[in-house]
Amino acid sequence: MADEDMGPWHLDKRVPVALILTIVLQTGGVIWWASQQTHRLGAVEAAAVLVTANARENEIRIRTLELSRAQTDERLINIVGTLARIERKLEVVIE
Repeated sequence: MADEDMGPWHLDKRVPVALILTIVLQTGGVIWWASQQTHRLGAVEAAAVLVTANARENEIRIRTLELSRAQTDERLINIVGTLARIERKLEVVIE
């Protein structure tokens, strides 16, 4: 009956100091671990933002290169046509 008079919360000499120390250390470890996870998540989010920005820049560069390539193709076709006309004229002159 003496235990019931003390109420539901009490600390007596039967709880070893090692148990209390273990619980405190485990709690500290969990807090430290959670802090590290938060830090790592922040780093991953920052990297994701950079990757997204780079992807957009790369997309713009690719479109620019495709346009430039198309213009170069048109110029090459014009050069080939001009060379063909020059060859035909040279053949006429040579004959």
